[in-house]
Amino acid sequence: NGDTSWTTKSNWGIGSACSWYGILCTSGKVYQVNLSSNNLRGSVPSELGLLQGLQHLYLNSNNLIGSIPTELGHAVSMIKIHLFENSLTGEIPSELGNLKSLNDLRLYDNYLTGTVASELSEATALRDFRLYENEITGTMPTEMCTKSPSWVYLYADCAGVSNEIDCGCCNWCCSTCDKTPSMSPSQSPSISLVPSESPTAYDESQEGILMKLYAATNGDTSWTTKSNWGIGSACSWYGILCTSGKVYQVNLSSNNLRGSVPSELGLLQGLQHLYLNSNNLIGSIPTELGHAVSMIKIHLFENSLTGEIPSELGNLKSLNDLRLYDNYLTGT
Repeated sequence: NGDTSWTTKSNWGIGSACSWYGILCTSGKVYQVNLSSNNLRGSVPSELGLLQGLQHLYLNSNNLIGSIPTELGHAVSMIKIHLFENSLTGEIPSELGNLKSLNDLRLYDNYLTGTVASELSEATALRDFRLYENEITGTMPTEMCTKSPSWVYLYADCAGVSNEIDCGCCNWCCSTCDKTPSMSPSQSPSISLVPSESPTAYDESQEGILMKLYAATNGDTSWTTKSNWGIGSACSWYGILCTSGKVYQVNLSSNNLRGSVPSELGLLQGLQHLYLNSNNLIGSIPTELGHAVSMIKIHLFENSLTGEIPSELGNLKSLNDLRLYDNYLTGT
C-alpha cells in the first residue's frame, strides 16, 4: 500500500531505484532497503529474494502481516534482516539457513509460531538472533546452541511465559514482556494515538526545542532523512506529528542519529510518543524527560545509552510503554 499508506515515499517509481527513499546502492545495485517505521501495510513480497546484492533489509516497526517469505533464503548476500515490531504470522523459514553471511536476524514482537528449525544453524555467521514476544515453542536446536559462546545476542521467550521455548543457551530470556504471547493480532490491545486536549505550555518554541535535538544528534551530517527540518513549522518536518499545531509525536527511529538526547525535550508538554530507538545515541537519559507530563510511549532501545534510568520518569502518570533494552544502562 505504498500509494495510500507510506509515511514517506520520495521518488518511488521515478527513475533509478537508487534515488528512492530508503534505498541505498553501490555500483548501481541495491544493497539496502530501509523502510522501517514508515507505515507499511500488507505483506512482505517473495520477490525480495531476487535481489542478489541485498545486504540489509529493514522493514521493522510497521504494520506488516502474513508470513516471512521462504524466498528470502535466496538473497545470498544478506547480512541483516530486521522484521521486528510487525504482525507477521507463520513459522520462521528454515531457508534462512542458506544465508551464510547473515549475522543479525531480529524477528521479535510478531505473532510467529512453530519451532526453530535446526537448518537455521547453517547460517554460520549469525550472532544476533532475537525472537522473543512471539508464539515460538519447543526447544532451541542443539545445533544452534553449539555456537555459544559465539552469540552476541540470543534472545527468546524462555521463562515464565505461556508459550515458551526451552533455550538453555539463550543469554537473555523475556519473562516479563508486555505482549501476551497467546494473543492473536486481532485481539491485541489498541492504544489511542489521539493526543490529549490538556493545555500546552512551552518555555520556548517547539521548533527551537526540536532544533536542539537536531544539533545534538548531528542532523546536518548524519541523519538518513531530514526532510523540511529547520524550514517553517515543525509540523511539516520529517518524523514529527502535530495536533492543533502542537507536537505530540517525535519518531526518528532508525535514522542514524548520532549524539545525545537533549534535556530540552522535557519542555514539550504535549509530547506523547518519543521514538528515538535503533540509532547511535550515547550519554545518559535526561532526567528532564520526567517533565513531559503527557508522555505515553518512550522508545530508546537499540542505542548506546549509559548511566541510570532516571527516577523522574515515575512522574509520567500516562506512560504505559517504556522500552530501554539493548543499551549500556547501569544502576538499579
